[in-house]
Amino acid sequence: MDSEPRYGAAPFEDGAFDAIVSIDAFEYFGTDVRLLPSLVRLLKRHGGIGMTTPALRTDPYQSSPPAYVTKVIGWEASGWHAPDWWATHWHLSGLVDNVTARMQERGREDWLRWTRALGEDENGPVISMLEADEDDQIGFSIVSATKK
Repeated sequence: MDSEPRYGAAPFEDGAFDAIVSIDAFEYFGTDVRLLPSLVRLLKRHGGIGMTTPALRTDPYQSSPPAYVTKVIGWEASGWHAPDWWATHWHLSGLVDNVTARMQERGREDWLRWTRALGEDENGPVISMLEADEDDQIGFSIVSATKK
């Protein structure tokens, strides 16, 4: 018996959910082409799926992430995909319709405000990274779709 966890092996029946939402996590696992089918399986017909995750306006597959990002985030920046990348990734699955993908308005500013509210030192790494973003590259991809 295979003891390794497999995509699609979630302990829920097919069609168990009206919606699935992910906030600030999809960059870690959502780039795998096997994940979306396993999530869509759990949705009722025409159920919704949505996520928001850190992103770069210029996708890391098009151009290397800015040095001020990789200095703080390291290899994880390779998962900070632009909205168009996520839209293509989801469209290619053939499992969802009505895919919308965009950058969150003022996402970097909201992130900066949140980090300060958490009490990070003004010279801390995340605040320094966000303030160095003069080209407005950093933000959040917001992506949603419905199950076919």
